[in-house]
Amino acid sequence: MIAAKSGYIADFKIGYLQVAIIEHQAEVMGGTDEAGGLTGFAVARLVKLTRLGDGTALIEAPANVSATSIGTATHIVAQSDDSLRNVITDAIPVERLSTVNRNILANTATGSAPSAETATMKSIALYKITNSDDIKIITVAPASVSVRR
Repeated sequence: MIAAKSGYIADFKIGYLQVAIIEHQAEVMGGTDEAGGLTGFAVARLVKLTRLGDGTALIEAPANVSATSIGTATHIVAQSDDSLRNVITDAIPVERLSTVNRNILANTATGSAPSAETATMKSIALYKITNSDDIKIITVAPASVSVRR
C-alpha cells in the first residue's frame, strides 16, 4: 500500500551511498499525505531537513520538486512511524498496538516552525541525498494510486 496519492516520490538509481540515518529529535511539519487517520509524509517522499540551533531537526516539504528536479530536498523518508523502533520511547503501547503499516511519517506539529527542541519531537529515519544525480523521481499516478519504478 502506498500512502502517497499524488505528486512525486523518490528512489535511488544505484543507491551506492544509501544509508538510513536516524534523527532522534525531529519535528515533522507540513506533510499532506493521509493514511490510517494520520497526516504526514509517505515513505519515499522527498523532504527537507533543517538543523535547528540546538542540534535538533525540522522536517518539512521541500520547494520546487518536479518530475525533473528534487528542488530543495535534502533527504528521502526511509521508514514510517509504524516500522521504526530504535529507542525505548519508540515502542507502541499495547493498547495502541496495530500490525497495519500505514507507510506514513506523521506530522508532529502545525503552525510556525520551532527554533529549538519541543515536546512533540520524535525519532525518524531518513536517507540523506548525497548525490542528486543518483535520485530517480517517480510520479504517483493519482487515478490508480500507483507508481511505475
